[in-house]
Amino acid sequence: MSSGIQAKRFVDVLDRRMAYVDTTGGTTDGPSIVFLHGNPTSSYLWRNVIPHVAPIGRCLAPDLIGMGDSEKLDGDDADRYDYETHRRFLDGWMDAVLGDERVVLVVHDWGSALG
Repeated sequence: MSSGIQAKRFVDVLDRRMAYVDTTGGTTDGPSIVFLHGNPTSSYLWRNVIPHVAPIGRCLAPDLIGMGDSEKLDGDDADRYDYETHRRFLDGWMDAVLGDERVVLVVHDWGSALG
């Protein structure tokens, strides 16, 4: 089963680089499905799930800011990765990658609060 997942892509959000995976296979008629991982994981969490969902629609999975291959924030204060910061970066990622498109969310752990 081919996942259609290509190498990670990158987009600038709020002056930071965010990584994400995206499928190229599957139907273009279906919804875009966004997979949000928990803390402290990455889009890698979804590697065995996306191949089964990709035939339904485009699948995307960002690495939340500071996690996976996304850029880390300055400083060493753990509080810099609070809910509001993650929300701003995720909103910015969605605007940059998906625009006003409606999506289906698949969430886990911290991703459920953000979703």
